[in-house]
Amino acid sequence: MEQAGEEGAGPVGSSWNSWGEQIIQPVYGAVVIFKTGHVGFYLDTYSDGTLKILHGNWSNKITVSNKFDPVNANQISTYRFH
Repeated sequence: MEQAGEEGAGPVGSSWNSWGEQIIQPVYGAVVIFKTGHVGFYLDTYSDGTLKILHGNWSNKITVSNKFDPVNANQISTYRFH
């Protein structure tokens, strides 16, 4: 976020719950907060309804969710956008 010129909310996932505005439908680039506290960025929704999320810190790498590592909407606590 800092490299993009935005002020982030910090390293703890739950701190993002007050960042920006809560939105109901995700848009490209929205911050996605998982129910587990994990945080990522929304990219798109796949044709099967799973979410395409850019996220990191799982297995020490940055990944984009896919059919082999699906993210379902029921795993998401909230979407935030600034």
